[in-house]
Amino acid sequence: MVCTGNTIAYSKQAQGAVSGILLTCEDCIVADNLIDGPVWRGIFVAVNRRNTTSGGNNLQIRGNTIRGLNEKRVAGIGVRTFGRNITIRDNLITDINAVQGDCAGIQIEPTGGEIANLLIEGNLVNDLRAQQGSALGVHFNARDSAAGPVARCAVRANHFDGMDSALGFDGFSGAGRLRDISVADNRMFALRGQTLRGAPANLRLEDSGGAQRADPGAAGLRTLEVRLTHRDLARGRRKVIVTPGAGGQLKVRDIMLVGSRSEFMDGDRSLAITDGATTWSLVAPETLRSLGTARWGSKDLIFPEDPAAVLRPSRQGAPIFAVYQGGSQDHLSGRLSLLLTVSTDE
Repeated sequence: MVCTGNTIAYSKQAQGAVSGILLTCEDCIVADNLIDGPVWRGIFVAVNRRNTTSGGNNLQIRGNTIRGLNEKRVAGIGVRTFGRNITIRDNLITDINAVQGDCAGIQIEPTGGEIANLLIEGNLVNDLRAQQGSALGVHFNARDSAAGPVARCAVRANHFDGMDSALGFDGFSGAGRLRDISVADNRMFALRGQTLRGAPANLRLEDSGGAQRADPGAAGLRTLEVRLTHRDLARGRRKVIVTPGAGGQLKVRDIMLVGSRSEFMDGDRSLAITDGATTWSLVAPETLRSLGTARWGSKDLIFPEDPAAVLRPSRQGAPIFAVYQGGSQDHLSGRLSLLLTVSTDE
C-alpha cells in the first residue's frame, strides 16, 4: 500500500476521533503528504492481532508535513502496531495543541506482538502544547495490557523544539519491554520539563558530534515559521524572516520549506535565503513549482557553494530575509511555509 502526495486540509474543527490519514494495512509507505487542520491524528497506522497475524512487516512514514492539529488528545503521527521494520523519517510536525490530555509529535504504541526494528530519524518536531497534560516530542506508550516489546529502537538526528519533554516513556519499565534503545545526535531546545521523561534504565544516550543537548534558550536558539506568498516577493520586495538585536549577529542552524506541490507555476525566479551578503540557500524555480517538503542540505534546498558560508554569521544588525534572485519574470501565484532555526553568535 502506498499513500503519497495528498493534501488534506480541515477548515473547521473535526468531530470525534478523526485522522487525516488512517491505515490498517500491514506493509505500507506513507510519504510526502500534507495534513493541515484541527484533527485527532495527522497520520494513524493501526495494525494488531485482531485484524492480522503478520503485523506491519515494513512500514515507512517519511517526508510528511503535519500542522495545526487541535483536539482533546493529539499526535502528529500515531503508530499502534507490531512488525518487523518501522521507519519514521524526515517528517515535519508543528503547531499541535491538546485541549485535554497529552500531546505527542510521534506516538508509538506497540500492541499485539513485537516490533523488531524501530527507527525514528531526521524529524523536525516543533511547537507542541498540552493544556492539561504533557507535550512530548516522541511518546512511547505501552500502558495497554496488549502491549508488546520493542526489540531494537534508534532515535537519532531529530530536532525537538518547544515542548515539555523530547521523549516520554510510559509502561516500559518492565524487564524486556524495551530491549535495546539508543538516542543519538538529536537537537533538543526550549524544553519546559525533563529532557527524557520516564526513560528506561537501559537507554543509551550517545552523542557523536556534540549536537545532542537540551538547551532552554541560553544560546538564543529559536525556530521561526513564516508564510511566504508571491505577493511578498513581487517587484523586488523582500520578506524579512528574523532580525537580530541592535548590533547582533545570527547563525543559521536549519532551514525547512513546505509547499503543496502545485505552487509558483508562473515565472522563472529563484528564491534566496540571505542577509544581502551571505546566501544560505538558493531554491531553483523548477523546485518551487513542485515543492513538497525540503530540508537544508537536500537537493531541493542546497547548502551554499562556499562551505564556510554554512557557519558564517549574518551581518551585524542585518535581517535575514527571503527574496527573488535571477530570472526576469516574477511568479504570478504561489505560497509556501519557511521554517528557519537560528542562534545568536556568541
